[in-house]
Amino acid sequence: MSTAKKVAIALLGLIAIGAAGLGAYYVLTGKLPFEPEVLWIKHEWGAISEDFTEIRTTVAIRNPNPVPARLKSMGYTIYMNGLPMASGSSVQEVDIPANGVAEIELSTLLNNSMIPLWWVSHVGHGEHTEVYIKGSATVAVLGISFTIPIEASYDVKTDIAGSLSTDEPREVDIISSPVRIYVVIRSIHTFWGDVTAEWTQAVHRVVVENPNDMALVVSSMRYEVVATWPEPSRPVYLALGSQPLNALLGPGDTIELTLTTYLNNTALRDWWVGHVGHGEATTVVVRVYATFEVELPFGYYEQELLIYEGEYELTTNVLGQG
Repeated sequence: MSTAKKVAIALLGLIAIGAAGLGAYYVLTGKLPFEPEVLWIKHEWGAISEDFTEIRTTVAIRNPNPVPARLKSMGYTIYMNGLPMASGSSVQEVDIPANGVAEIELSTLLNNSMIPLWWVSHVGHGEHTEVYIKGSATVAVLGISFTIPIEASYDVKTDIAGSLSTDEPREVDIISSPVRIYVVIRSIHTFWGDVTAEWTQAVHRVVVENPNDMALVVSSMRYEVVATWPEPSRPVYLALGSQPLNALLGPGDTIELTLTTYLNNTALRDWWVGHVGHGEATTVVVRVYATFEVELPFGYYEQELLIYEGEYELTTNVLGQG
């Protein structure tokens, strides 16, 4: 018998065996194999470095058939506002027992260089992010392959700008002795301005009242935005800067001052490492300083004062785990 005939007979034998198995299954159950299904997906953070953040994923797949199944391949991508942040895939085939469940573990790396781009989209969407997971798994049962979709979505929302606004008046002493000279900070409202790949503009509108019987000058304002965590973690300065104003506040006047600050988006990589490392929790501290000038009978006076300090507890649930 020729080699070609031997190969053909062997192939026919394999087909017959497969058909017999599938036929026997059909005779016993009266049905073709049921399609396996994804029961649940769980994520958790793994190792964190300056450049990458590990995502550890467990996918549970149920085989509803009275015969074993086999996972042939599986892959998925995590999107944040449409940006592909991380992709993962299985590296080996896995058996799924009859009428049973197999839990498949995957490890994938999120490139921290994507964080500034995500932040731009997050602010551009009103501090809202849709996290979307899309992928598929291929499972074989008695020679029949099923492609099972892997999909999940959830929202991540923050309100940093809103939380750093206040309408609660605050008195700030410029001089307390021998006479008291002070201003009243009536309100501070913060909102996002222009957003680029490098910077996020934040605009602060500060309403200041001069209750004194003499004029004051607000010569400049200075600001800092700091991400902090419990020691020994080091803070990350997200924004530092100053702005000249030379605004005149006459006796009894109330004026609105506009201070524009710029968050350095490249610093968000360092923030991300600290944020994830502390369970996706960060205390964001904003401090605003103003320099006041006043001419008094006993001389000229100039003083920089802290006119506002606010904290925002920034918590996220990027992986959507409750």
